[in-house]
Amino acid sequence: MCRLTLFLIPGLLFAQDPISVSGSVRDALTGAPIAKATVILRSATQSGETKLTKSDAEGKYQFVDLASGTFFLHAEKSGYLRLGFGPSTRVIPPPQLTLKPGEKLTVPSLKLHAHSVITGRVVDEDDEPVERVMVQVAVLRGGQLAPMQGGPTNDLGEFRISGLGAGKYYLVTQGMQRGTTIDRRGYLTTYYPSTTEVAAAVPVELQAGQNAAPVVIRLQQGSLYRLRGRVQGIAGGDRSMGVRLIPRRDPAVGRMMSMGFSMNQGGLRPDGTFELGSVAPGVYDLVLTGQSGAEWGHLPVTVTQSDLDDLVILAQAPVSVRGTVRFDGETTASMANLRIFLYPALAGTSLSQAQPDAKGAFTLNEVGRQVYRMNLEPGKSAYVKRVLLGGQDRVIGGLDFSNGAADLEIVLGTKPASLTANVRREETQTAPGSVLLVPEGAAYLSGGVPLRIGIQTVAMPGPKGQFEFSSLPPGKYQVLAAESILVGVSIPEAVLKQLQSKMTTIEIEEGETKSVSLTQLSRKEMAEFGLDIDQ
Repeated sequence: MCRLTLFLIPGLLFAQDPISVSGSVRDALTGAPIAKATVILRSATQSGETKLTKSDAEGKYQFVDLASGTFFLHAEKSGYLRLGFGPSTRVIPPPQLTLKPGEKLTVPSLKLHAHSVITGRVVDEDDEPVERVMVQVAVLRGGQLAPMQGGPTNDLGEFRISGLGAGKYYLVTQGMQRGTTIDRRGYLTTYYPSTTEVAAAVPVELQAGQNAAPVVIRLQQGSLYRLRGRVQGIAGGDRSMGVRLIPRRDPAVGRMMSMGFSMNQGGLRPDGTFELGSVAPGVYDLVLTGQSGAEWGHLPVTVTQSDLDDLVILAQAPVSVRGTVRFDGETTASMANLRIFLYPALAGTSLSQAQPDAKGAFTLNEVGRQVYRMNLEPGKSAYVKRVLLGGQDRVIGGLDFSNGAADLEIVLGTKPASLTANVRREETQTAPGSVLLVPEGAAYLSGGVPLRIGIQTVAMPGPKGQFEFSSLPPGKYQVLAAESILVGVSIPEAVLKQLQSKMTTIEIEEGETKSVSLTQLSRKEMAEFGLDIDQ
């Protein structure tokens, strides 16, 4: 839970041109006023100064004596979905306000959605309750199951998962060993109603504010297998290192080919060997990690109907990647707020990040020997022009460190383009939807994608349908408005090609600002193209 720290913003108490914001908080379904809701006004600046107030018996609130600037406004109340969640399973950012001196702004009602609840029981093959089984809800996004919240069953095998929006949810239990170590039988990862196959899982569909009828998940038994192997490339067994088993992501679309919870893991023996037990059939990566969590190596494995022995993980020490950032042209922009992030494209979860110094130099430490995705936001006064790794431009695609470190150079253009537009949609729609921007050369959108570095690919339209993409390099783009929220959604190449018939193509010159008007595709239309998300 985020902790809010209250600050006195200079000028709030003695502003020469008083600014005020007022409005009301209402139930999104019934329209009834919500009393005693906490209304939060947070500055959009890096300091994030925050003011709080409560709605009255009529749901009304007011902030007075405000400073000018840009702010985020939202409300919270027990029993309703928290900040960032709308009527569906997707995350929705809070409204953004730009306040000017002397302005007395009355904003549209803040609508809160009552949360939905799933309850049920987990039983064994004899219908006996099973205690301390982790049950988690997951949603289907872009063809893959994305896990959300969950919790363990009690002594009656019961579970209760709250804080959900309207949508379709899949229930999945964590696999667990059962019986003796000799027979090595156990409960496999089981999806509701009672299946070990992802394709056979049945979602529970919720309406806003609904408490679903209790469900029953009957755990499925199966054989569990053992993985044995050794680590090659280090002198002896480093007890600070460990081996983790992680469901593998498909390199083409980032899709989870098997799904699990906290992954099986174990340490190295003094002779450099390892053993993992109770492994269910599936497709995985064995990831060797150091004490800090940095990746030292990984090995793809497929578990079917037998133990796997004599596995060998080649240990290669993480590398330090040195780089520079420079502006290509005259600018008054600063690198003070620039952050550079690297994320593993396929295996592992280790993150490397750096901040350039005043001269633009930076070092990314503990980078594993694999392909990484880069994320950086150059600010509105620049754009990412080139990303040179070993002299080759990788501004589109991943950064491959399989063969070790190479010099990294980031070139920022000083005349960024921007795209502003408006989305036409039904007035009765409660969710703002999203806008997708696909740069030329980006074949598909997913975890291991050849995206263009430095480009925001999804924007959230404002209350009147307006949106903006900034910090754009010159070039061709395709843009699409959808009722679904596409933040974090993996879009396979084949689906993206089909959607092109519904996209608007634009070409932007360096430093140019263009506008476009878009009509939203409905959730039903998106589902027809293979993206059954945000139900």
